[in-house]
Amino acid sequence: MRKNGDKMQIIEISADYAGKRLDIALSQILKISRAQIQELLINKKIISAQNKSHKNKYYNNKSYIVQTGDKFKYDDTKIIKENPLSQIPVLYSDDEIIVVDKPARTATHPAKSWTGPDVWTSLIASGDLPKIEDSPFKNEEINPKNPEPLGTVSRLDALTSGVLLLCKTPETYAIMMEAYKNHTDLEKRYLAVTEKHLKHPKGIVDAAIKRSLTHKFRFTIDDEGKKAITHYEVKKSFADCQLLDIELLTGRTHQIRVHFSHLGHPVLGDIFYGASPNLAEKYQLNRVFLHSASLKITHPKTGEKMHFQAPLPDELQNTLEIIKQK
Repeated sequence: MRKNGDKMQIIEISADYAGKRLDIALSQILKISRAQIQELLINKKIISAQNKSHKNKYYNNKSYIVQTGDKFKYDDTKIIKENPLSQIPVLYSDDEIIVVDKPARTATHPAKSWTGPDVWTSLIASGDLPKIEDSPFKNEEINPKNPEPLGTVSRLDALTSGVLLLCKTPETYAIMMEAYKNHTDLEKRYLAVTEKHLKHPKGIVDAAIKRSLTHKFRFTIDDEGKKAITHYEVKKSFADCQLLDIELLTGRTHQIRVHFSHLGHPVLGDIFYGASPNLAEKYQLNRVFLHSASLKITHPKTGEKMHFQAPLPDELQNTLEIIKQK
């Protein structure tokens, strides 16, 4: 029940969900992705509603195994309902490649840990991509260690929006994988807002990245990791943050997020890598302020130089306007 004027709702765990992880149970009850549930837990927009005498007074651990009768409060004004399919704006498409403007809260491809929309499924549903069994990839073997759909040459995090390229044929896929691997005939640029002020207005972050040994989904700086290079330039400075133009010379998972967290200037809204939830709330931001703004490639078949751009989505543009006014 909700009290008048109170934005907090209460959920009580039924026997149907007992024994499940907290993030899984709540994602199924609220019908939103586990990623969004985890973000709400980190930001304390989901908290225990147990009375003070309960031995577990406060749960904010996504791995907590829920029990029948457990109660949780959640701020329903912070929940963004997700459709199983997302409207994916297509920037360019031919027989070899398709380039889209990926919305935030949409994964690049299906995954067991993701219950929200993804680009591949949505493009197949809209007819912009054929089903795998009807595509040129139908006879290709999928690497069990890397089961993502063939044609995925790079990914954007679910909370990152912007330009994303997918390949439609095995031949094009092989060519573009080589281009992305060696960074030949390729330029990827991002816009990000990072916290506080960097020491230098432009610079290079050259720090290897490796998967964390203590957190399955986190990456960290490690000399034994894979080479990762990020170029940045400050476009505009504000009171407590900066707008950056970023070029990636490598494409490691979470590269921008990890590099700027390492510098002590996490991406605004990136609570997972140490950003301030208070600052994100101040600027009415419910996601990571990271956007794939531009991609330059050489077409794998025609050799044509191509440049694709995606404007800042409204929610990031609105946050930027609020920042400018502070």
